[in-house]
Amino acid sequence: MPKITVIHWKKFDKFLLEVGCTFIREKGDHRIYWRKDLLRPI
Repeated sequence: MPKITVIHWKKFDKFLLEVGCTFIREKGDHRIYWRKDLLRPI
């Protein structure tokens, strides 16, 4: 199984926005994203 590599949070933020997620809020260092067809926030 391939090893999971670390990516920068800004790159992941850009990816989530490109796939249709919207940024909801930030609490401390936790950023919450939501998309209509998902059951749980990311």
